[in-house]
Amino acid sequence: MQEIPSALTWVPIGPHQSKEILRLVRDIEEHDGTPYRTSHEEILDYFDPTHFWRATAARDYSGRLIAFGLTRTPMAPGNNVEVTLSGGVHPEFRGAGVGRQLLRMQVVTAEQLVQGETESALAIMHVDAGQEDVEDLLERAGFTAASSYVQMRRELGGFTGASELPTFVSIEPLTADIRDEVRKAHNDIYFEQFGQAPLSGAQWALERQYTHLPWSFVAVDRRGDRPRVAGYVLSGRYEQDWESRGWSEGYIQEVAVVKEWRGMNIMRSLLGAAMGAYEDDGIEFAGLDADVEIDGANGTSVIFERFGFEKTGITTIFARPLQMRASSLRRVLRKDQPTE
Repeated sequence: MQEIPSALTWVPIGPHQSKEILRLVRDIEEHDGTPYRTSHEEILDYFDPTHFWRATAARDYSGRLIAFGLTRTPMAPGNNVEVTLSGGVHPEFRGAGVGRQLLRMQVVTAEQLVQGETESALAIMHVDAGQEDVEDLLERAGFTAASSYVQMRRELGGFTGASELPTFVSIEPLTADIRDEVRKAHNDIYFEQFGQAPLSGAQWALERQYTHLPWSFVAVDRRGDRPRVAGYVLSGRYEQDWESRGWSEGYIQEVAVVKEWRGMNIMRSLLGAAMGAYEDDGIEFAGLDADVEIDGANGTSVIFERFGFEKTGITTIFARPLQMRASSLRRVLRKDQPTE
């Protein structure tokens, strides 16, 4: 293997260099043939203040950005923290050890971000199928495959909602005045199923800022004086991805039904409403990500296969435990995020 070029300079980087980062990310995506394209808005989201983050970049002798690594974790408290690592190396500089050094720096940074604030922590990275070089790099650095999720799609047309719904439940468009009730329903569902800490209004707004309201719907229980959210489907419209995918797609960000209302055909009705909206707008497919089998238990991909979705790709999450040391650095970082 070639040695790391001596002319490289490693520097902290932040939102002020977002356009440079975007150019690098686009070069990587186009070379690797990924079925998506990152937008400038998504690059800016890397540095949102609801997360602790550190970003590192390498510049060549001319000052050009040739590698970028982001280390990021939500500010939400918790005893088991996940720190997400992401980034990449420009194709012209691969095979020279740049990625290895970048990953080593990110793991050290991840350990610094969580010191003194949690009982345990993992560094994780999402790796798409076909990136064997990244998988090999991670395994050599002590990461192991922890779980997977699949990309799925279904051609539109021929899908209808449930023929019968309870008379007290109606499927309605998602509007701004009910979005916070949907957040609360999400928190209830994810605490019940996964023990996940609730999302604040700010965290929810960040996670769902790309939700396309005309394609999103809520199942509402109209019994009583106060309507209650029984389920919801949230959709995204990521037009920047359509050319690289080769088709237009309405993306199902999340579909869920609150425990009390399960077994009432609500999920099928929500999916039918969303896919009907996609089709009305001339979209070709519905797409989503779904969990696959984990520890012998069926993932959500099985549910969507019953609705006619087919798998088109797979992403593996690699994880590595982080060493914990007593430190107050994370509290310092809250006040000292790099901006340049």
